[in-house]
Amino acid sequence: ESLHQLSGDKDVSVRVEVARNPISSPETLGKLGKDDNGYVLEAIARNERTPRETLIELQNNEYNRVAFAARQNLSKKK
Repeated sequence: ESLHQLSGDKDVSVRVEVARNPISSPETLGKLGKDDNGYVLEAIARNERTPRETLIELQNNEYNRVAFAARQNLSKKK
């Protein structure tokens, strides 16, 4: 299965691994940016390939770890 297909898996651990994967496409990471699981969102926020728009959305996330990681990643993209 492709990473994009796996990003829709019911198992949160599979989605976390897709979010952590350095070859996941920006499109796949953007899709995962809508996930409701904090571990998935934190992995996306830390991934260097995550689109800027997704990081901007995540920087105000209710989970502090997600918001912090998104702000850190955004600061690297400037």
